[in-house]
Amino acid sequence: MPPVPRTPSALLTHLRVLALDVCASPITAPAFHAALTALHLAGLVLVARLAHWPPWAAPLLLVAFCLPQLLLRRWWAESLAPLAVLYGFALLRLAWLSGLRQPVPVALDYGWGLALSAAWAGLVLLRCRGRLAAAWVIAGAAAAGLFAWQAWRLAPSGVTGADPFAYVQMALDLAAHGTPLHHFALAPLAVAQGLPALPVTHVGYVLPDAAGWAPTVWPPGYSVLLAAAYRAGGERALFTFNGWVALASFAAAAALTMLLAPRGPRWAAAATGLAAVALLATSPEQWVRLAVPLADGAAQLFTTLAVVLALVALDRVPGRDQKPTASGPEPSDETFRRPSSIVYRRVFILGAAAGLTLAAAYSVRYTQALVAPGLLLAAPWALKD
Repeated sequence: MPPVPRTPSALLTHLRVLALDVCASPITAPAFHAALTALHLAGLVLVARLAHWPPWAAPLLLVAFCLPQLLLRRWWAESLAPLAVLYGFALLRLAWLSGLRQPVPVALDYGWGLALSAAWAGLVLLRCRGRLAAAWVIAGAAAAGLFAWQAWRLAPSGVTGADPFAYVQMALDLAAHGTPLHHFALAPLAVAQGLPALPVTHVGYVLPDAAGWAPTVWPPGYSVLLAAAYRAGGERALFTFNGWVALASFAAAAALTMLLAPRGPRWAAAATGLAAVALLATSPEQWVRLAVPLADGAAQLFTTLAVVLALVALDRVPGRDQKPTASGPEPSDETFRRPSSIVYRRVFILGAAAGLTLAAAYSVRYTQALVAPGLLLAAPWALKD
């Protein structure tokens, strides 16, 4: 008589899920899944307490991680196993604080742990497929929606420092006077009295001229966008502009990820793009850079769009996608060398749009010019048939 196979334990099942080795629960008892879900809820409550998150964060995170289960129309509590990464971050932080008694490094931030847990959960679902595309649509849309809501709710009411103040002041000067220069009225008076003009000049501005006008040391491109937002919707639109920039960046990141995804089913590329959106929208660095009027979001958006347009243009180079069909006579090499003028026109338009978008990125941040050599070096490889 053959031996009866033993049912794997809950710990073994979790380990197999973390190793991407299983996509169906061998334990079907409803009480087991309910108890396991309750344990994960308790773990998330403890992490939220340690991270100083609001009380509703724990149940909201649990619902977010359980959404794919509802789409798959079955309850599979072991799919919550990737939350162990977040729990591990919490334990490492406690050990660091109690053992070394030093500030915890940024690499152990709770946001990174949550992002890794979400990415791992996405990989687990990749093994299961099913309704994966719909699951990542909800995950990406939920993350982007949460980011937009928080960006609107936590929008600043003023600016300080060097970069944010200079960007906003340039925008206001552009909207009011049509110039990014700012007038320091006390500067000529100080010079006339034999005093230096530096103490009456704000940080981020160069020394004013004889009339008191001075430019900033930052590029004016981002301030042009802020000025347009200010003219369209006033101060509130100016301070919430980065939220719209973030949503556009998420869409551009999804498009870039789908373009770079290996050839395969469309649902896999779409799932990869939406996973990138979910990770980007929950990244702590995004919150730091976009919570105040900084140019990082606009630089990210224009650079990503430039790369996307360049990839699409290079992918439409004549001869790259023209392959002999299985039926009918095989076209000659001369056919591939004679593409229509419409194809050339599309390649030229897309290439020009990529160049203009990269120029916009350069006007926002000068270091984005370093992307241009990479795009130019990619062109010969794409033109090679």
